[in-house]
Amino acid sequence: YQAHGFVPLEGAGGQALLQGDAEQAASKYQHIASRAEAAALEAEGEVHEGDARASAATALNTLGRVQHSLGMLQEASDAYTKALEFSPESSTLFRNLGSVYHSQGQQQMALASYQQAIEMDHTDVLTYFKMGLLYEDLAVGKWSEGVDHAIKCLQYYLDNQPAGTRPDTDVLTRLGNLQLKQLHVEDAIVTYGKALDLDGQLHSVWHNLATAQLKLGQKEEAKESLEKVLALKPDLLSAKHLLDCLTQNPDADTMDPKYVTELFDYYSEFYDDHMRRQLLYSAPRILRQVVRDSYNETLQTSSPGADVLQHLNSSLDILDLGCGTGLSGAWFKDYAKTLVGVDISEGMVAKAQSKMLYSDLHTMDIVDFLENKAEPGSFDLILGADVLGYLGNLDKAFAGAARVLRPGGKFAFTVEEFQGKSERGYDLNTSARFAFTRAYLDQMAKEHNLEAEKSKNYSQIVEMGEPVPGFMYMLQKKE
Repeated sequence: YQAHGFVPLEGAGGQALLQGDAEQAASKYQHIASRAEAAALEAEGEVHEGDARASAATALNTLGRVQHSLGMLQEASDAYTKALEFSPESSTLFRNLGSVYHSQGQQQMALASYQQAIEMDHTDVLTYFKMGLLYEDLAVGKWSEGVDHAIKCLQYYLDNQPAGTRPDTDVLTRLGNLQLKQLHVEDAIVTYGKALDLDGQLHSVWHNLATAQLKLGQKEEAKESLEKVLALKPDLLSAKHLLDCLTQNPDADTMDPKYVTELFDYYSEFYDDHMRRQLLYSAPRILRQVVRDSYNETLQTSSPGADVLQHLNSSLDILDLGCGTGLSGAWFKDYAKTLVGVDISEGMVAKAQSKMLYSDLHTMDIVDFLENKAEPGSFDLILGADVLGYLGNLDKAFAGAARVLRPGGKFAFTVEEFQGKSERGYDLNTSARFAFTRAYLDQMAKEHNLEAEKSKNYSQIVEMGEPVPGFMYMLQKKE
């Protein structure tokens, strides 16, 4: 505590802290603060009133810090609020109060407190740092604009450290991550480099550096960074996977399910916001249009002039493969008599469950579900929006889809296009997903009694400002 100027450790309260006696420490500091507060009140109108009020504010501030460090958040908030009664223009007290509000999850109150602290002392770099952390948290939710504010605050904190101060690698890493999130990729590479110059053993920073280098097409540099990651942490699945992508490892026939699970459990917290705002994800909307047009063509052949929307209303048994948080489910709910979602990530399924879109949800591997869980001939429509790229070899997936579709049932999906040379028809892209050739997809359909009703070139996401080339397919199980 003392090394960071957090709380003074002298006296009985400090000794209790060092000995791990939290209750005793809080009691001692409470006693000191109460005495100082009483002395300040008694000194009203006296010559020494100013000194007494300053002492009370200091004692209450110390008490608040102790209580905050011990997790006594409401008590700490009360202590800082009392301290402000004695020293209402203290930027330090407003900063500390903001920190407690942040810990309590009261983000707007925290922001207001930090802004008040900066208004009183615009050179308070520690407040900028804490505000940067707050904006970082806000950016995880729906308010993605918070990232820009977080970057500015953390950059200010780093730029205004006292001369000779060693930069904090944690702050540099946070800043680099935020810059990468906002696609300030070159800035992120510089920032990660500064962190690694200070500590070359930070495997997570090497990993993030490789990700940034890949976004700029710096494949050799990314390969070197990933090799350093694996030298430090040999079992890190994500690094192994990215290195396979770079080397187009012919043994990489599919993705490690554990890697995919970990990736999407982490991703689930900000998946919707990232897909919609940053990647401009449109696959569910396009698939709905394609499905509607397909059924309309079929319906007009048998009943000219019929209303396809009325025909589709709550009429289909639909399976959403890799359902994620339910982005596709939301577009097909009105078509569904039953809507079943399957995803390997527990975090994703939990998000989907909260939206109450699905008749049934399963947390399991999608191929396992198709082969062993679902009843044969139980679905009219299967959706696969941006999920097959996490499988690689599609033989089992197509066989499973054919197994669970009814005769005439449809399989609508989107995938990335592999534009290099690939003998097997699919390979890992530098996007870290499998991409496919049209010839391979047509071959898989033919081998599994699925007819290509419609296929077209289509980009479902935008990365680094450029559309990612891909295909949209509508297959139909032969009668």
